[in-house]
Amino acid sequence: MLASLIIGYQFTTYYADEPDDLPKRVHLTRTIGGPLVNFIIAIAAFIAWQMTNHHAAMFALVINLFLASLLLLPFKGIDGEIFWSELRRK
Repeated sequence: MLASLIIGYQFTTYYADEPDDLPKRVHLTRTIGGPLVNFIIAIAAFIAWQMTNHHAAMFALVINLFLASLLLLPFKGIDGEIFWSELRRK
């Protein structure tokens, strides 16, 4: 990553020597990483909750499911915007 600019409420990331038109799979792979990690942590927290019945594990489960869902919403500036636009791109 070359630079990360914050202009108003929008984050813009620049990569060095990156072609303007990358394949669809590259964008999808980059954007699905964050929500996927949140889902994996949620699964681990669910297993921990089942084994210990501790409220902290349930809290981690709920928070990570919430974050994963939030990141997949099609709003500007989060992963969901790129994910859904790349799925629609031909």
